[in-house]
Amino acid sequence: MTRILIVEDEMIVAEDIKSTLESLGYSVMGICSTGEDATRTAMEKRPDLILMDVKLNGRMTGIEAAEKIAHLNIPIIFLTAYANEAVLGETNSSRFGYIVKPFEEKNLDNTIKAVLQKYRNA
Repeated sequence: MTRILIVEDEMIVAEDIKSTLESLGYSVMGICSTGEDATRTAMEKRPDLILMDVKLNGRMTGIEAAEKIAHLNIPIIFLTAYANEAVLGETNSSRFGYIVKPFEEKNLDNTIKAVLQKYRNA
């Protein structure tokens, strides 16, 4: 079972994502609301995949947290409600995927599967 870490600053949204992931058959290993907590949790628990909001509580953005986690070689999918060219450009320039919120359950599942397949084939 794929173990996913959710990094989302709005707890209601995080719980909704958790419920969706579990209904799709994924295991949610935790929810973090800050980049600092996400980097620490990723290092300690080594999830199979991270769903990371671009905007987070604390000093660190999701993009900054992803850069700190990059050495762990964990695939990251950015979640963002801010679909402007600057944000999408930052996520596209990395090796990570992204999903614009709100998203369809099927789109989330397909994106997770595609990113994991790409990661395994790399």
